[in-house]
Amino acid sequence: MNEIGYKLIVDKRVKRRIDIVTLLLKAKQPKPITYLSKMCHSTDKTVSSEIKTINELLPNEIKIISKEFEGVYLIADNPFLLSGFISDQLDGNPLYEIIESIFLSEEKTLEDFSIETFISESTIRSYLNTLKKVLKEYSLSLRIKPFINIVGNEADIRFFFFQYFRHAHDSASILAETEQLAAVHNTITQLTKDFGLKLNLDYYRISHWLLIIEQRILTGHPIKLPIELLEKHEATFNFKNVKSAFYQQFSGLPLGSISEEEFLFAFIVRLDGVIYEESTPFYMKDYKNYLAEFEPLIFYFFSENGLLPYVNADLRVMLQAFLVNTMFLSDITPGFQRVSSAIQQYVQSNYPEILNQWITTLTKNLMPNYLHVKYPLDLATSLTLITVAYIERYTTKKRNILFSLTGTPSSLNYFKTQLLNILPNGVNAHFIFNKPLTNSLLDALEIDTCVYNYHIDEPITYCQSLRMSNIPTETEWLELVPNLLSKINTKAKRE
Repeated sequence: MNEIGYKLIVDKRVKRRIDIVTLLLKAKQPKPITYLSKMCHSTDKTVSSEIKTINELLPNEIKIISKEFEGVYLIADNPFLLSGFISDQLDGNPLYEIIESIFLSEEKTLEDFSIETFISESTIRSYLNTLKKVLKEYSLSLRIKPFINIVGNEADIRFFFFQYFRHAHDSASILAETEQLAAVHNTITQLTKDFGLKLNLDYYRISHWLLIIEQRILTGHPIKLPIELLEKHEATFNFKNVKSAFYQQFSGLPLGSISEEEFLFAFIVRLDGVIYEESTPFYMKDYKNYLAEFEPLIFYFFSENGLLPYVNADLRVMLQAFLVNTMFLSDITPGFQRVSSAIQQYVQSNYPEILNQWITTLTKNLMPNYLHVKYPLDLATSLTLITVAYIERYTTKKRNILFSLTGTPSSLNYFKTQLLNILPNGVNAHFIFNKPLTNSLLDALEIDTCVYNYHIDEPITYCQSLRMSNIPTETEWLELVPNLLSKINTKAKRE
């Protein structure tokens, strides 16, 4: 689940249940109760009792099995059903009610919430301490009197609400009305047709942002932006024409009469919805001169990784455009530089070398002064994802991967079929079931990476290798492709 939703959990039992399920889902082999109790900061007895309760709540397709000498493991015929289980556990969190009441500007007191939820004021106060910790990460604070409210920079408040309603829990989602969705679509269409202006945008993400903007305006919380920011944009062809199309298409809707400052906020925030794909527009042409400001940074990264700027021109421009757009977004709040810890951990686990190269690159003082990097690890993570997506699609050569697997007679062909279904196009797969796995064999077949699921006496030195469990778990199959691609890309980079 998303970290903002997890951090807002106030019921220790709910958090413990989610922890247990998450730990078992990620586990590649059965885990002892002692491991689970340590990770959950609970006793063995409490965890055992919790597992029994979880099994009663889980759908029939999912079960937690506990065996004395093997440990605890999760069997999931359909792991996607777990999201429903987690969503059910999150229902009824009083903090959600408080946050959504603040968003609606209902101006409720501590006593009001205590009466409505049948929870004592002292307990509500302890819950609010949890909310305060989360808000601090967004440079915000919580005011208790005369009514409970979130205070701080308006841009940061809007950013928090956007993250909350997008990610905290399923029932927190806010949906745009048909008229507003149509206005967003028509604005984009008009800009393309009349002015040739187009960005490759996440349509629903932009719509969610407009909902946040609209609600904050309606409840009397206008945005205040520096005059220098307006001066940076107001004279551009892009700004003038987007403004004209926006007011025309939103005429008759609440956003159709917003102030110029509010429009400027919306104009910049739409960059948070840009999709960085080859052969699509991902930057505003009025701002092309800013791209050159980031060339020294990109060229340094390319030189350190053996990437030729002109051969990989699409990647170069994508990275420059991302940094330019991030610069504009950071003018509003540096929160736009952030990524979730889950994405950070995923990138650190699967693409550590590329991530570390970006971290190093960002420390070389090659960044223009007007982009203040407050979250370097987050920014490096985003740059890594853009880089990896490009490399995996365009620069990775056909790679030879050998699979040497053992299993029951009925499982081997199943393993092979599953692998052929999930491997990307840039891979030549070799399957060896009836020969020993040796370095000489790998050399003869010119193998780049080998995957096996049994103990071998001779260490693999010819190529990179990946050892799976004797009976590969579902999690291992899911993680196999990212692991392989990480190894493939590392070797491709070195060549």
